[in-house]
Amino acid sequence: MVIPAAWYIMNQWLGNFAYKTTLNYAVFGGVALLALLFAFLTVAFHSLKTARTNPVDSLKHE
Repeated sequence: MVIPAAWYIMNQWLGNFAYKTTLNYAVFGGVALLALLFAFLTVAFHSLKTARTNPVDSLKHE
């Protein structure tokens, strides 16, 4: 997967600074869950918007 590679690259990059910090997998898991939540909300919004439209209005424009 990409998460171990991203963790390794970020760990190497952050290790070059004078004030070092540690990364844990919870950060990557939180970002992944947040991205999935945004994707779900976007798809749900567009699906509900499409489901609520009147099909007759769409056919009038064709």
